[in-house]
Amino acid sequence: MKRETLLTLTVGVLLLLNLGTIGYLFLRDQRPQGGRPDKLIVEGLKLTPPQVEQFEVLKDEHRTKMFQNDSYQRGYQQELWALLRSDTPDTTQARTLINQWLTLEGNKRVATFDHFRKIRLMCTPEQRVLFDTLILDIGKAMMPMPRSPQRRPL
Repeated sequence: MKRETLLTLTVGVLLLLNLGTIGYLFLRDQRPQGGRPDKLIVEGLKLTPPQVEQFEVLKDEHRTKMFQNDSYQRGYQQELWALLRSDTPDTTQARTLINQWLTLEGNKRVATFDHFRKIRLMCTPEQRVLFDTLILDIGKAMMPMPRSPQRRPL
């Protein structure tokens, strides 16, 4: 096989691989249309300007709670990993840290549920019908994108 033919074939294969990768990235399952959950809520529920202001207050309260819980969780996670610096880590302390982390994760779920309950309460009866159909999309938009299982060496 001539060198030019081999190079042409190699470039063609690489081009097809690149196009396949780009196609995969664009065609794979992505978040629901509309993007951010707050945008989905405002547009999907057709909130009035006063409702948008009320929603912004609720959103800020919710974000503050989430930030505080995340901060504590990061601290527990760092303490947990620090235990691994020992040849004989304190497993009782590790379980305590894990339970504290899980308690905070539960608190976040409760706060999020309560946040959406308050949003539904501020809606008109017509908007509640929209809320009831939109809540599943909102939940999907808030979920992290699933990662494909990849095998990496440790």
